Amino acid sequence: MKVDQQGVLYWADFTIGNPAQGLSAEIDTGSSDLIVLTNQIETCEKKRLQWSSTLKSFQFVGVSEYNAATNGITSTFGVGLYTREHAEIRYPNLPYALAEAGEINTPAFSLWLDNKTHGEFLFGGVNKAKYIGPLVSYPVVVDNQIGL
Repeated sequence: MKVDQQGVLYWADFTIGNPAQGLSAEIDTGSSDLIVLTNQIETCEKKRLQWSSTLKSFQFVGVSEYNAATNGITSTFGVGLYTREHAEIRYPNLPYALAEAGEINTPAFSLWLDNKTHGEFLFGGVNKAKYIGPLVSYPVVVDNQIGL
């Protein structure tokens, strides 16, 4: 997935639903939730649930109402540990859902940001063409005080 820099944040374009509805969100490695702030998504108020081709794969975990214009909140594509979710019902976020579905072998990801305006987000592994020398990994330290 390609990512683009906007200020100090990196954003990715993605789709939700069927038919696909294009959205954009900040990539956040320190949170786990997908937060979509938009008035462009067609909700079930406009359609009957039984007409949905994707309803069986959808799990509703919560809804909140915010004024994003005054609170400074942005759409967030969280890919961190799923234990950091803010929903009452725990669910596998995207890296874990991809691994559980067999699409990738491990719920890992790599984020390449060598270019100042563009980068690449890869689920399930690393792109060996993007680095030189040995790849070093470090264990994740879970710290509830700082959100990691």
